[in-house]
Amino acid sequence: MGGVYLGGGGEDDLNIRTPQMGGVLVEARKIQQFSVNMVEILNKYGGGVRAGKAIMKIIGIDCGPSRAPVKIFSSSEINSLISDLQSVGFI
Repeated sequence: MGGVYLGGGGEDDLNIRTPQMGGVLVEARKIQQFSVNMVEILNKYGGGVRAGKAIMKIIGIDCGPSRAPVKIFSSSEINSLISDLQSVGFI
């Protein structure tokens, strides 16, 4: 997810660039919109560190609890995050 913020490399960057190079602008826009949706979700839940850790745990990679001052997710926030991720097709 860091590549979304830093604009640097990775498979997501390649997925965005490849259709543009092949002239498939509609597909590139679709992939870019997915990226925008993910950044909006990250921001909604407190940014990349807080939301990123929760997302990693949701997909099965427990990175441990956040350290202060980052607030730990409540169960209702986790449920809401899962719902948001499902709505954009991430999970």
